[in-house]
Order: sequence, then structure tokens, then C-alpha cells
Amino acid sequence: MHRNNSRLLGAGMLALIIALSGCSTDAGVTDKPAATSISFPQTDLGQQSMWVVEQLESGASDTSEWEERMSQQLTAEVSPEALAEVLQTDIAPRGPFVLESFEEKDSRAVAKLIDASNRRIQMTLSLDPADGTITGLYFN
Repeated sequence: MHRNNSRLLGAGMLALIIALSGCSTDAGVTDKPAATSISFPQTDLGQQSMWVVEQLESGASDTSEWEERMSQQLTAEVSPEALAEVLQTDIAPRGPFVLESFEEKDSRAVAKLIDASNRRIQMTLSLDPADGTITGLYFN
């Protein structure tokens, strides 16, 4: 059952990220959100989630890093290049992000973020417990 959930996260990821691109942003907003920020935990899920947010905020497009962090299962569903491109064009412009809450259970984490327009965005990330690679990444 866990594998099916991870597969759903990976397979639905691009569709959801693309759907988010239709959300409007306020181009004039430059201040960081007013939300209280917390830190990502020092766990595998916390550190991988923090890395994803850092990639969004830095504008990094080095797909070799994505390829190293993505599971074979996920790369079979979406290429690192496609993932990086969609994230940088559709999600990253909403930043900077503030981490509002972080919950993890088993090999899945839910990070609730506040974007630059003070809107909430939820990032769900799942990992392969055997090697810590990303098996699913989902924004809504």
C-alpha cells in the first residue's frame, strides 16, 4: 500500500504543479511573509524538504542534484529536467517561503509553507526508507 501512495504522489506531481501555475501572484509583493517561521527538523524527511525549498528559493536548475536525490521510481515517471523546470517556473516565483508547520509520519512529510503573498502552500514529500531518495513530491 505504501508503494501505491508514493506512486500516486510521483505520478500526480506534474499535473498538480502545473495546476498551481494558474494561481495569480502579486508582482508588487517583495516582503517576506509575516508568519512565524520554524526550522526544518534534523531528520531525513526534514533535510530533504529543506533542500527542495532551498532549490525553489535559489533558482538553482542543476538537474544532476535532482537526479541524485530522486528515486528510480520517480525518475521513471518524471525526468529531473522536467521536474526542475516546472518547479522553477510554476512554484519558485511564489517565494520566498516561510515554514509554518512540519509533520512527518513513516516516510512521508507535510510541510505547510507561507508564500510571499501570505498564501499557504502545502508540500508533501515522501522518501524511500531504504536509501532516503525522494519517491514523491506534491504541492497543493
